[in-house]
Amino acid sequence: MDKYKPLEEIGFSANEAKVYLTLLEHGAMNGYNAAKYSGVARAIVYDVLNRLAMKKCVDIIEAEPKLYAAVEYDRLIKEIKDDYNEKIISAEKMLSQTASKNIEKQYVVNISDFELLIGEAK
Repeated sequence: MDKYKPLEEIGFSANEAKVYLTLLEHGAMNGYNAAKYSGVARAIVYDVLNRLAMKKCVDIIEAEPKLYAAVEYDRLIKEIKDDYNEKIISAEKMLSQTASKNIEKQYVVNISDFELLIGEAK
């Protein structure tokens, strides 16, 4: 099984998953080393690191050079769950306000058999 797949299934891109797992495994590092150990091209690794920081998956350590550290996985998972639960609650509220409970379902049934006609009538 691809070790990055579970992260991709919860919203990480392939490169984000590689970089996050690299930082989680090896600790804080600069962009050059993040690219080197993750296999993500150096030309895009800083963009990936910045996206991870915006998603609150990576902390930026202001140093020279700048360092990036993966947030603890348990904190990350808790935040993802909390965010997802808030979205579910919001969707449920909107759906319950939108759905009309008093509208009777209306549909047409084509019945070609006498027995089915009797069954529908009952």
